[in-house]
Amino acid sequence: TVDEIDRKLAALDQRDADKAAGAQRDVSVSVFKLGDIRARTGNRAGALAAYQESLDIDRKLAAQYADKSQIQRDVSISLARLGDIKLENGDRAGALAAYQEGINIFRKIAEQYPDNSQAKIDVLESLLRLGDFKLQGGDRTGALAADQESIAISRKLATQYPDRMPAQRSLAMSLTKLGDAKCGAAI
Repeated sequence: TVDEIDRKLAALDQRDADKAAGAQRDVSVSVFKLGDIRARTGNRAGALAAYQESLDIDRKLAAQYADKSQIQRDVSISLARLGDIKLENGDRAGALAAYQEGINIFRKIAEQYPDNSQAKIDVLESLLRLGDFKLQGGDRTGALAADQESIAISRKLATQYPDRMPAQRSLAMSLTKLGDAKCGAAI
């Protein structure tokens, strides 16, 4: 029947779209890795361009696949790396904007998938990065707030997964960062 043919054509179209999205994600990952290589070799302008290109691809995919948490996570990871390179280039405002946007995406994923420990770890690691950033900029109050939030998440993870070393290590790291913020010294 015509309806059956339409359904089969729609399924084929979706498979083609998914393959194209997978190929675009592969391109994004490759460009991201190029950014890493450029950053390690001191080519910060090239790294910035590569991370921005990777982020642009990730954003397009995220708009098409809003329900895919991994694609949303890719946006946040690209934002974190973009923030890092912006910070290295002296663009603190740009770095902060990237970090905060990334944290917001990670928080949204963690809220949507409350049983996903990786989502919680992503929020935790982003908060630790933000706390370091704020401490380096002289914002001890902001660093303390980020570190205290990371400790709350770390404690939940450590309680939920008492036999998993990464959960215990996250708690130790968060407590160390809080101590640094209280003392006013960055590691």
